Amino acid sequence: VICTEFEIVKATVDMADTIGYIHATSWHQTYKGIVPDVFLDRFTPENRAESFRRNMPVWDAEAYLFMYGKQAIGLAFLTKDREKTATDYAGEISAIYFLSDYWGSAYTHLAMDVCIDRLKEIGCKTVTIWVLEDNARARRFYEKYGFAFSGVKKEIALGKPLVEVQYTREL
Repeated sequence: VICTEFEIVKATVDMADTIGYIHATSWHQTYKGIVPDVFLDRFTPENRAESFRRNMPVWDAEAYLFMYGKQAIGLAFLTKDREKTATDYAGEISAIYFLSDYWGSAYTHLAMDVCIDRLKEIGCKTVTIWVLEDNARARRFYEKYGFAFSGVKKEIALGKPLVEVQYTREL
């Protein structure tokens, strides 16, 4: 029997293995051809889980798992905007990833609604999300969801220099 329920679970450190699996698997699916294979090869469910076990207890971020039936299909991390120039009323979706089978599904939109609603609940007036410049699929998704490129870019190193672009949206 296939369960069609969508569930949002506030993730805790004891869920690190599941978070690590979703994070690593979605990165491989999302960034193949963008991030070098040598970098992705080191981005495993096991080492991501270990990183989450080590870091989640000291985070100021909220972590969520998105479930379809009893299976985790996505995740999101929410926090106050981490940029030095951000106001006290700026939130950030520091990560939102789904397994590729669910890209473009209603679940991704429901998850984004959850993120936006939660940031509003904690008093945010704007939300920021960073995305790799070469990730056209994600950029289209954010644009359809009301985000706009702010004009801000930064270079990051993920096995090679890549450019992240900042998207923002008023809440």
